[in-house]
Amino acid sequence: MSRAERKKKEEVEIRKRLTSLQWRINNLYWIQTKKGRLLKFKMNQVQLDLFNNLWWINYVLKSRQLGVSTLIAILMLDYSIFRWDDLVTGGSIFQTHKICGIIDKTKPDAEKKLDKIKLAYDMLDYKDDPINATLGKEIKKNIKTKSRTKLYMSWDNGCSIYAGDAFRGLTGQFLHITEIGHVSLHWPQKAIEIKTGT
Repeated sequence: MSRAERKKKEEVEIRKRLTSLQWRINNLYWIQTKKGRLLKFKMNQVQLDLFNNLWWINYVLKSRQLGVSTLIAILMLDYSIFRWDDLVTGGSIFQTHKICGIIDKTKPDAEKKLDKIKLAYDMLDYKDDPINATLGKEIKKNIKTKSRTKLYMSWDNGCSIYAGDAFRGLTGQFLHITEIGHVSLHWPQKAIEIKTGT
């Protein structure tokens, strides 16, 4: 096999991998454990069950420390980078112009969820991941960070993620509302604001 044929075969294999949402979720992204250790994200059984049953609206009843918010953070980042539709048609695999939002009971709580996304993006080209570091570098070359604050992140592809305790005035395509039961109990007016504003 010639060098050109090998290169073409590699490109086809890379595209095949990158067009698989499940492959990307289990291979591209890094998270930080509670003890501060960096770890390649792999879906656990609870996350996999949710992933396999995703619909346009998903309710997860009280669930603690099972990684649901972490999965949603990784999915939100992936949605901000990669198209989830028509990937097999041969068009661009990269996403454009999508707005995502994270609503939590407080802004500091929402900020922590956005921090997971920032870390996963930053680690795409992590040097200790020799298999995917080159791929991650290529992804970051195509989708560059445009703006970053404590409660906001955007890329040069027109995608952005907002984090806070409300989401009003924007039309989002991907929204994660967490702790709504807690908010409803302690701040009923705020819960109404979340519902009407979102």
